[in-house]
Amino acid sequence: MELEFVVDQGACHIYRLTELSYLGVCCLPDRPRSQVGVMITIVSNDVDGWHRFLTSKGVEYIKEPSHSEKFSVYSSLFVSPHGYRIEIQNFDDANWHKDTIS
Repeated sequence: MELEFVVDQGACHIYRLTELSYLGVCCLPDRPRSQVGVMITIVSNDVDGWHRFLTSKGVEYIKEPSHSEKFSVYSSLFVSPHGYRIEIQNFDDANWHKDTIS
């Protein structure tokens, strides 16, 4: 995905997603090693842009960008070189992340 590498913590590598968000990828001995059941979701308002960029790099998608009524998202899905399912999605509700608890 050509994310900017920010910090090498040894067992964990931190990558910049945006000015204020990061993705940490860790390989720790006490964590499960199987990719089964693991999906990483990246929320972006440019699902189609990511699809164009990644397909231009040879990434093969297992789910092309489409809308899900069930989850109220527009999303796509591919498998990383290490076998992890990576979803890029955008919520229908622009305020999905707002705290609703008073």
